[in-house]
Amino acid sequence: MIEQALAKEGLELSPTQIEKLKLFSDKLEWYNRVHNISGAKTKEAIVENIIDSIVPTQFIPQPKRLLDVGTGAGFPGLLLALIWEETTTDLAEPINK
Repeated sequence: MIEQALAKEGLELSPTQIEKLKLFSDKLEWYNRVHNISGAKTKEAIVENIIDSIVPTQFIPQPKRLLDVGTGAGFPGLLLALIWEETTTDLAEPINK
């Protein structure tokens, strides 16, 4: 499912990055059932959020440092960290779940 969504958007990632996105998707779907950390409840909705988070990497230069305030379930900060491996990424979330 992720591979098809990436191809549709013209996103080319390494096999390792794709596996990390799949793992994120699977873990979020499982964890969200118990802790309700994301409005994305289905696999399709999670994949859509993943793609929405990483599409901008095609159009903006990779920063040296990134801060995601209110990261929640990791959108977009954690996904950007998976794509931009050389970027120092900080995630800040005030709500503990």
